[in-house]
Amino acid sequence: MRTDYRRETVMRRLAWEDPAVNEDWNCDKGRFAFGYLKTNRLTQPKVRKKDGNQVDALWPDAIDFAAKGLREANGKVAVLLGGRLTLEDAYAYSKFARLALSTNDIDFRNRVNSAEELNFLASAVAGDAGTVTYADLEKAENVVLVNFEPEEESPIIFLRLRKAAAKGKIKVLAIAPYLSRGLEKIDAEVIATKPGDEAKVLRGLKIAKNSIILVGERAAATLGTLSAVIEVAEKTESKLAWIPRRAGERGAIEVGVLPNLLPGGRPVIDSGARSEVGAIWGVNGSDIPSKPGRTHSEIVQAALNGEIKALIIAGLDVLDAPDPQALSEAINSVDFVVTLGIQENSLTRYANVSLPVAPVTEKSGTFINWEGRPRPFGRAITSTNALTDARVLAMIAESLGHDFGLQTIEEIRQELSSFGTWIGTKVDKPKVDAIGARNTSGNNVILSTWNLLLDDGALQKGEEHLGGTQRPVVAHLSEKTAQAQQLENGEKINITNDRGSITVKLEIIEMVNDVVWIPVNNHDSKVKSKLGAKEGDVVTIKKGGF
Repeated sequence: MRTDYRRETVMRRLAWEDPAVNEDWNCDKGRFAFGYLKTNRLTQPKVRKKDGNQVDALWPDAIDFAAKGLREANGKVAVLLGGRLTLEDAYAYSKFARLALSTNDIDFRNRVNSAEELNFLASAVAGDAGTVTYADLEKAENVVLVNFEPEEESPIIFLRLRKAAAKGKIKVLAIAPYLSRGLEKIDAEVIATKPGDEAKVLRGLKIAKNSIILVGERAAATLGTLSAVIEVAEKTESKLAWIPRRAGERGAIEVGVLPNLLPGGRPVIDSGARSEVGAIWGVNGSDIPSKPGRTHSEIVQAALNGEIKALIIAGLDVLDAPDPQALSEAINSVDFVVTLGIQENSLTRYANVSLPVAPVTEKSGTFINWEGRPRPFGRAITSTNALTDARVLAMIAESLGHDFGLQTIEEIRQELSSFGTWIGTKVDKPKVDAIGARNTSGNNVILSTWNLLLDDGALQKGEEHLGGTQRPVVAHLSEKTAQAQQLENGEKINITNDRGSITVKLEIIEMVNDVVWIPVNNHDSKVKSKLGAKEGDVVTIKKGGF
């Protein structure tokens, strides 16, 4: 990505020429969504006084206040992160959690997640660079998509598949509820599937040997899917790639921002792995916690139960969480909250200490793409004194009595280069039985949902013209399902559960029966905040206004 700027203001973004990766292609969101850099910037540390009011603070005072609160939590601290951190900053959080906090309670998956996915990422993704590449996709004869909508969730992959389809050289099978506009553009054959039945359908397909299987992050929502993906890939000698939506997720995996992993895909339970990491960190392997930590969802529950007393939160939006209401309540229930971020938002309002950090335009760093390919970038805006997350963590660690190092990007990259490839035993592959699609009756149906490329996400704020190109919000039903509910095309319908309700216009299409599809986060369709629901859950549909 190339960032063009004038007078220290970002003017535009373009794809940096790299034929192996982007062929000069860039998606609209990557090109235009940078207005958020100018909105509600947090420029000064803030601390909460005893009377509850937040006030500006000097950096030394804010750092000492943060360290004091973390120390008083007496080891009951967890780290909740998002999926957009650079490799270097993510590594700093991984090291900080283990050395300064003595915990493996750290997770970047501020989205639908599962224990099955945790083992999938640790066993099939971590340390697995270059297994599938963009070039492989273009040359492939057969590609299978599982819980993955390329045009919306990874547009550059979509463009490669479309290019191959235009040449008539590729057959794409998609396990999905319907033929979307994006799937139609790549001439995909859809195996119409209810959410929850992906594992059964995948195992029943006659997949050619040496195919490529692409699985999206939504697979975490349906138990057994990721286990089936590994099984089928091995059985058919196919290549497998996991496609995250957020730029920092693959890097976070590689540097151990998961409760069961250390940097380089090293299992936390392996004494040899801990010894290797300890040697690089200048500590004994026994100083690194050996028990796998809590996942994102488990951290939230532990905070609600009083088992977690303090949280460090960075790089996430509460509204992205699997259950925003539960996360908000968890943050509000702990004794002490430290946030690191670039904007004032709902998190800073919760926080006891809010520490400003640099956005990507004001620092150097690296992202790891879905291939496992490092994508380093330089600093564009040099006039600010914004600090990286890693630098701020180093200051907190020092205040806690730890010689953390990692003062500069160069130091972090040098330390990262010391890890090499882990050749020991990896985390066990998941073997989770699929439970299948939920049973429905009456006016209950199964929810299908995914994020559209252009939605109401926090990083698209400040770009109203880009936002104006969002697709109209509709709910999709099959004709048979609509008729059974006496619903007509174009009328408004309510999608409800015991948490809330969403009202949108109905569009009847050819799709699997007994399923309703709505977008995750567009205009009136806020699946997480209004319903607290995920792919595969049961919801109720009825005419709007009743």
